[in-house]
This record gives sequence, structure tokens and C-alpha cells, in this order.
Amino acid sequence: MRVLFDGYYWFDGPPAGIVITHEKISAWRREFPADVLTVALRRSPSPAEASELERLGVRWIRTYLPTQPLKNMVELSLRVRFGRYDMAWGSNYSPLLGKSAVFVHDALFQSNPEWFTAIERIYLFPIMFAARAASVLFVSSRTEAARIVHHNPRLTPTAVTGFGISHALLDAHPQAPHALELRPGGFVLSVGRLNTRKNLATTLSAAVRSGAISPSHPFVVVGPANGKADQLERRVLAAIDDGAIRYTGFVETEQLAWLYRNTALFVYLSLNEGYGLPPLEALRLGAPVLVSERPIFRELLGESVRYCDPTDADAVARAMALCLSTDPPPMPTNFEFPSWQHMVHTMRAAMADPKGVSSRRLTS
Repeated sequence: MRVLFDGYYWFDGPPAGIVITHEKISAWRREFPADVLTVALRRSPSPAEASELERLGVRWIRTYLPTQPLKNMVELSLRVRFGRYDMAWGSNYSPLLGKSAVFVHDALFQSNPEWFTAIERIYLFPIMFAARAASVLFVSSRTEAARIVHHNPRLTPTAVTGFGISHALLDAHPQAPHALELRPGGFVLSVGRLNTRKNLATTLSAAVRSGAISPSHPFVVVGPANGKADQLERRVLAAIDDGAIRYTGFVETEQLAWLYRNTALFVYLSLNEGYGLPPLEALRLGAPVLVSERPIFRELLGESVRYCDPTDADAVARAMALCLSTDPPPMPTNFEFPSWQHMVHTMRAAMADPKGVSSRRLTS
């Protein structure tokens, strides 16, 4: 199979987008070495970057239009329609012409537009329109498939692929972020983009109420600001001032691995997610995990973590105190972490037979 991949996030972008792009294509190359893979980049690679692509056995082309929607819907369309590709693969935005597969990450901008800025909603609007042109539509979870169908009855997802966990994170040599002066087991951790949907204001308010954090046992927040953000209470601002709450911004993979492996508790109280990689990463690296009582986390994490209502600060405070004073739930014997291998095998099977996917499309 000759596949043209959307490489908009090959070099730059949200860390999760970069990881998913690289891991997916690397796994495809490992599992299907006879396939011809080409990645569409938004700039020409440097000599070192070109050598890395060559080492991976991946070809590349450059795109020129200024945004991902235009690149995918127009440029990839023309490439697959008039080029020597069997199919184009787009992230969120499907090519409009020729055979194409698209991965739609979520429909949260439709179910909860209040979590997004007006500019973000305009940027995301073409996703579902373009998805109608796709030969194959992938989603990350059954929970998200149901949301997409609810808001877009004309769309029918083909298959759930899931995401694996970054090999760079799993293989990293953990290094303590020395500037934070943290002790193993002496801090609480949260990881993710800092926006309204991540519910950080309630999370931090609950952490202060719990009495479980202090300058010597802080709540550490890893992640960049992104989109609409919440206002913080005065006592939360005071905790930031005295070091009981510490923001790190971006951290290197080795530092993130150390934080996951050494936290007393990982907290992820997002109001909703299309998937949610951080709690899976934390669980995989051995952290006790507290997450929102939401269907997506029940689907992904089952009984291996603890849950609470993310909108009730008092309930969150009690849950944090309980998690920090008792052992985490045991890992169920039948629990399996998702893998990149499963993802690419699922995708390729559907892409190799797009005319036959109607018999195996998801209905819920």
C-alpha cells in the first residue's frame, strides 16, 4: 500500500500531536515494511531531519498552504487524486478528493462550545464537513464515536484505534527536575494543557481544601497554556505564591518520566476528553491515579484507578485525601494498555478494504 500521511505535526505543535504522528508512522513502518509511506511536511526538513526520515524508511513531500485544514482538504486531495498513492491519511481534516482516511480526535467543540474560543470554533468547524468525504473514519474510543454520531448523524465511524504510549517516555532515563526541589513521593502531579476543559481551577481549589499540599509537599502542574483559561481563587493564588502549587510549563521527556514515577498521586480531573493520554501514561509508569467520573475514563482505565465528580471541589478534596492515605486499587489481571501496533493494524485493515467497511462500521 502507498500511503500519504498528514505530517502537519511532524516538527512542531502540541506534544501529544507530535508523539502520535511519529509513533503511528514508525509503528506502520515496523509492522508493514513493504508499504511505501510518504509524509506531507509543512516545511522542508534540515539535512539531519531528512537523514532521520531516510533512516525510518519514510519519504516526504512539502505542502505550501498556510493552515492544516487547507493543507489536508486541498493539497492532500490533489496529491492523492493525481499522484501515485493508494490513499491519503489526514488528522482531523479529511482530503476532499480521492480515497482518504481521516482520524477525528473528538467532537468536544460541538458538545461543549463554551470550552473553546470563537477562533478555535471557526478553525475546528470544517472537521465534520470534510469527514463526509473520507472513505474511512477513525476515532480513538467508543465513547467519542457515540459523541460524533450524536452531533453528526450523517457520519458513521469505521473503527476505534486507541493510542499507544510514547516509546520515548517509556524508555527515558528519569531525571529529577532539580529546579523544583522535589522529593520522591513528596508531591502531587497533574499534566495537560492549561485550559477551561482541564478543570484546573477546581482541581487546585480542591487540593488546597484537602490540606494535603504545602510548600514541602506541593501540587505540581505540568503543561502549556492553551485556549480559554479559568480564573483562580485567592487562596489558590496564595498557594502559588508560597510554593504549595508549582507550575513547570513544558518539561523534557526524562523529567516527565521522573515526575510520573515518583509522584504520590497523579490527578487528572478534565471535564471531558476524546481520549486522555496523561492518566494512561501515569498508570503505565506506576503512579496512583485519580480521574474524573466520565465514560471515557471508565472505558480506558476501568477499575485500575479512583474516580470522583470533577465539578464538586469538596468531593475532589476528599478523594485526594483518601488516595494519599490509602493504597491504590490493584491492577485488574485482564487490563491491557493500548498499543501502537494495534492502532496501525486496525487502520491498515480498514484502509486496505474501504468498500467493505460498511459491514463493520461502529453503531455506538
